[in-house]
This record gives sequence, C-alpha cells and structure tokens, in this order.
Amino acid sequence: MLYVWDSGAYSHWRNYEEYAAIEPEQIDWFNKLPYKREAGNIDLGFLHIPLPEYKLAAKKILQGEKNEEICSPLTNSGLFYSLLRRQNVKALFAGHDHDNNFVGEYHGIKLGYGNVTGYNTYGVLARGVRIIELKNDQFETEIKLFE
Repeated sequence: MLYVWDSGAYSHWRNYEEYAAIEPEQIDWFNKLPYKREAGNIDLGFLHIPLPEYKLAAKKILQGEKNEEICSPLTNSGLFYSLLRRQNVKALFAGHDHDNNFVGEYHGIKLGYGNVTGYNTYGVLARGVRIIELKNDQFETEIKLFE
C-alpha cells in the first residue's frame, strides 16, 4: 500500500509564512481507512514537506547525506503519531530539501528523502533518483546517480 499526502507549500490559515503541515482532515482520512495486516505487506508513505520528526531521524542516519537544515513545518499536526499507532507504514519519503538525501530512523519508522533530480535548482548533491525496491516483506532503497 502506498499513501500520498499533499500538504501544499505554505500554511493557508496562518498570518505568517510557515511550511504547510498535513491537515487534521488528511490524518483523519488515514486513520479511518480499513486495514488488515497481512504477511508480506509493505506500506510506504510519500509527501513533499518533511514532518518535524525528520529532525529527530537525522540523529540516526542509516544512509545518505544531510547537507542542509530540515525545513519542516513549525506546527506538528500529528501524522507521525498516527503512523506509530497504526503500525503499518514502514517508511516515509519526502522531497523539499534539495541538499538532503538521507534515510534515518525514528521509533522504528524510516524517514527518508528522495534525491534532487533537476539541474535548475540549488544544491551540492549529485543529481539522481532514489530507487525503492520491494522484496517480499522488506524493502531496499538506494540512490542512483545520473551519468
């Protein structure tokens, strides 16, 4: 199962600019989805802006690089807590920070970035893609650089 959350870019309900958090309605949608745990299931999540918990996962980097601060929302709307309670999502992948491509871990959930692909943007990372390969009830991920 793949879950995709779209926070947008900036908060639309605050008077100041802040990166957008996942809205309570989106978390409620996830919490109400029927789910039956079966052997071999691998559930992954994808979003644009990293959750605040990425800052904690950066303390336990398993692979990749952290070359810039993590630009998450100031507001923690609780999606990670829902992932912990549900216990089905094994990893969450974000974009947004062009100079980060690490995978870290926090409370047993891998929190990772893609890799910057475009040439018309900032950053020192080599351009490439993150490949996620599903194998039985596990997954492997790596960065493949463009030649």
